[in-house]
Amino acid sequence: MLQPKVYDGSEQLWKAVSGWIMSPIPGHNETIEAFDPRANIGIFADRWRWIEQRMLPAWQKLDEAHPERVESRLHVRMIGGPPFLLPGMLVGRLGQEVCQAIALGSRGSGPVLSTPMARSC
Repeated sequence: MLQPKVYDGSEQLWKAVSGWIMSPIPGHNETIEAFDPRANIGIFADRWRWIEQRMLPAWQKLDEAHPERVESRLHVRMIGGPPFLLPGMLVGRLGQEVCQAIALGSRGSGPVLSTPMARSC
């Protein structure tokens, strides 16, 4: 679980960056701090409230207006979008357990954290 390993013990750090981390929902240009100036992205209850009250409704509106866009985004994430690699995708080592996926076709490339498939790079 991410909460104890990533967020807990670093509340001041997460509060400092709460105004910089944008919602991952396309078209939902909001930070948790814009949602609630007192919120801290490092606190699970604050983060979950933001998800339920703002991100989920934004995702549902996107799904209603552009179902093909939502399906496409989910498909990429489920079968091989970063941080997961498609089987057979070429990978090169950049150092410190970070690998570069070399795009095939129209897929973009970019640094991705090492995954079980990428560890052989």
